[in-house]
Amino acid sequence: MKTPLLLIALFLCGQAYGYLIPLSGFRSVSASGIAGSISGGGQSSYSETESLTGPLGAFDGSVSGFADRKDTVPSSYGRMGSYHAESAATQTSIIAVDQISVTASLWGSTRVSLAGPYGPADSSASSVFEVTFDVLDPLAYQLDASRILGWHAMPPPNLNFSLTSAHQGAILSNTSLTGANHFSGILFPDNYTLRFNADIFAVADPLGDFKYVEYSMNLRVTPVPDAGSTGALLAMAFAGLILVRRMSNRNTGHRAVSV
Repeated sequence: MKTPLLLIALFLCGQAYGYLIPLSGFRSVSASGIAGSISGGGQSSYSETESLTGPLGAFDGSVSGFADRKDTVPSSYGRMGSYHAESAATQTSIIAVDQISVTASLWGSTRVSLAGPYGPADSSASSVFEVTFDVLDPLAYQLDASRILGWHAMPPPNLNFSLTSAHQGAILSNTSLTGANHFSGILFPDNYTLRFNADIFAVADPLGDFKYVEYSMNLRVTPVPDAGSTGALLAMAFAGLILVRRMSNRNTGHRAVSV
């Protein structure tokens, strides 16, 4: 008797449960910078990028770099100038059939030691996360997003966050996330694109410049049962239980119980 009951339970679960169908994804982290001089003595620079394309799986990437430059400024100042730039970016992300998540951190800094005109010294870092997926049956979603940032000078870090669909347009769009944010709703059958990108840019400044941003996003989905189909499945399950009970009574010689 246990086997028919188990089959009925599995049948119900299989019919009621829905998933995301990831179609494509792009994930990348990059860091770059330059340090030069005002006397035309050359520049030092760096550029690092790590990326991955594909619809499913985990991505754990990090890049970093730095550039230093020391040079003599024009004779009217008669001293050495020092220029330094560095930056780093990390991203950990997961694309699965019931969850999409990403956590990233970016930072960059510059230092210029010169009393007077100073040469170029800037650094940047970015994290790109984008996934496109299909929804075939209504899914309830819970999306949690948080951001921690800090900067010493302008411009501040840039953040782009959006959830759009082919037929409904923008569902979530927020470029000024602060602290913790919680979103929920229903994803109806459609084609969706989820983006969560950020970048920073630290500029040359006699006092130095420092930028930092850390953000995370976690999207989870659960099925929304259809009342009509669920009722029909429950009726089928109940009929199956009656049949199993009667067959069991017949095999043991007991009289079937009227229902």
